[in-house]
Amino acid sequence: MRNLVLAIALAATATVTAAPALAATDPVTGTIGATFSDPQPGTGVSTGIGSDHVTWGTPLAGYKANELSFQSNTPFSALLGQQFKVGSISYYNGTILDGTELTGLTLNLGLNFTNPAIGLLAKSFALGLYSTPNTGSADANADYVYLPSLQSINNFVVDGQAYQFELRGFDNVRGDGYLNSSASEFHVREGQSATADVFGVLSAVPEPGTWAMMLIGFAMIGVAMRSRRRDMPAALV
Repeated sequence: MRNLVLAIALAATATVTAAPALAATDPVTGTIGATFSDPQPGTGVSTGIGSDHVTWGTPLAGYKANELSFQSNTPFSALLGQQFKVGSISYYNGTILDGTELTGLTLNLGLNFTNPAIGLLAKSFALGLYSTPNTGSADANADYVYLPSLQSINNFVVDGQAYQFELRGFDNVRGDGYLNSSASEFHVREGQSATADVFGVLSAVPEPGTWAMMLIGFAMIGVAMRSRRRDMPAALV
């Protein structure tokens, strides 16, 4: 009976630790599209909403408006669980009239995964836009784009395996006008521009039922092992 319990437990854990539908050495592939939407506040002045290149603010005489564009990294290829480049975001910090600025946009990503064959995943990420009053030094006057949170797409199941996509934020900032930035903030000086890459990752994750089977399997193994130790004869001394 103990051997039967142990065999069942091992079978349960082996089932949930089997190789996923996509092997770790198989590339994750697909294409990406992006648009900006939902300019905030409604009193802001903007153009290009619904595309991957927007401007906002009424520029002062002799100056330019703010600009933000997204260049998708398409097609893409990466290993499962490996961070990959989703695209690049470029920001020009213009000089605009007070009251015509935006404080936020939505970045809409359409990731069409061809391997694994998940298909199109559509997810929206909030982007904050911070405009300084331009009363200090060049660094103090730097505006920035920021991600209030790095939300994750809900799990999707393909051939019995669940996957999850997560946005990892900004990296590889380059250009003439950027300051030290982070994964969630991208700073650019007044009248200058810079570009940052945006990264994400697709990972295989256990489903709730899989976690339950794992826990049951490990519990049964523990019971079987304790029972076996109780039945072992005492060591001679």
